[in-house]
Amino acid sequence: TLAAGVIQRKPAYAQKASQAAVKYQGSPNNGQKCGDCTYFQAPSSCGVVDGTISPNGWCSLYNKKS
Repeated sequence: TLAAGVIQRKPAYAQKASQAAVKYQGSPNNGQKCGDCTYFQAPSSCGVVDGTISPNGWCSLYNKKS
């Protein structure tokens, strides 16, 4: 059992990638945008990329929600 107050989360990368490392840009790429990605966390963050993320942005880790 888990101790009281412990929050169990889905496995995540040990450290988020920098925006530069994943070629993050603040605009969509060929119709792909962060708001449609599995990793996007509204309103403005990402599970795998560090920093403020626009729902209209894009990076090389884009993974369309199913």
